[in-house]
Amino acid sequence: MARIDLRSHILSSIDYGPASDEESLEMARIASKDGTEVIVATPHFRDVELHSTPRAVYEAVAGLDARLQRMAEDRERTARLMVGMEHRIEPRLPGWIDEGKALTLANTKFLLVTLPFKSYPDFVDDVLSRIRAKRLTPLIAHPERNETLQKRPKLLRRIVDDGALTLSTASSFTGGYGPAARKAAEKFLRRRLLHAVASDMHGTDGVRSPLLSPAFDRISELAGQRAAHSLFETNPALILQGHTPDPAIARKGRRNFLAAGPLRQLFPSPPQSAE
Repeated sequence: MARIDLRSHILSSIDYGPASDEESLEMARIASKDGTEVIVATPHFRDVELHSTPRAVYEAVAGLDARLQRMAEDRERTARLMVGMEHRIEPRLPGWIDEGKALTLANTKFLLVTLPFKSYPDFVDDVLSRIRAKRLTPLIAHPERNETLQKRPKLLRRIVDDGALTLSTASSFTGGYGPAARKAAEKFLRRRLLHAVASDMHGTDGVRSPLLSPAFDRISELAGQRAAHSLFETNPALILQGHTPDPAIARKGRRNFLAAGPLRQLFPSPPQSAE
């Protein structure tokens, strides 16, 4: 099954990661050689709001993906790009969803959100509830890097039980973000509180490189290859097909907005309402 990267900052024209389209292409090439077949571009909401538009995100992904596929035809197999966005959780986020400013992952019901690193603000639970009320599923990025969740894993259990999914960062498992994040990532893994792992790539090397294999190998050591395949392949595929990988959450009756199908048929078109 394809390895899928649900969180990346690969758009040079919008993200603050790569400095040029050539660096973006090189990031995709590195990911492809490492075994990644699908990359979801998730520029920060704030960067899009200040300097771009949701439609420009679609256009940037389509343009970069077209260049990658032309390269693949000529020389080598390469990853496919899909559209997403990363949203900092704050009280105004539900309104931005209503205004069409926020983008889900590949036009599914899954909304990528990030918590502050140092705290767990009082408004978080209310915002997550308001997101779920819109029949969207919050996908919490890097919970292992939040200091409150590091100390209170039962809080993350409650968040998941309430209907959110989690997306850990690959480098957390290899020590790239320090011992506290690594310890928390391993703890969440043991307690089955993680649903997927992504690169959060910002460049070609360093702690936020496109490489997923080191974390895949580490998780295989900790929890077995079946768990690693679920976190890097099976669960991300289900998410891009609009399905909830956690059966307990799925049983809560939240509808899927996108019917299941082959990944190659899931590349989205911009919605007509995007501006």
